[in-house]
Amino acid sequence: MLRQETGWTMAVTEDGDSYVLRVTTPNPREVDKIRGLGYIGLLAYGQHHQRHHWHLVRGAHPHE
Repeated sequence: MLRQETGWTMAVTEDGDSYVLRVTTPNPREVDKIRGLGYIGLLAYGQHHQRHHWHLVRGAHPHE
């Protein structure tokens, strides 16, 4: 969803006992925004988040 809305790419890699989330953008001016959002901000960013919760409260699967 994030890629569709922003063009950003997310990749997760395992690093020992932890995971690393890497978000990249083709637009250098968006780097500070991505860094500022942090992990939780990235999860809640964009218009898809509201639809996701609306599906949950209706008892529907949010990813259909």
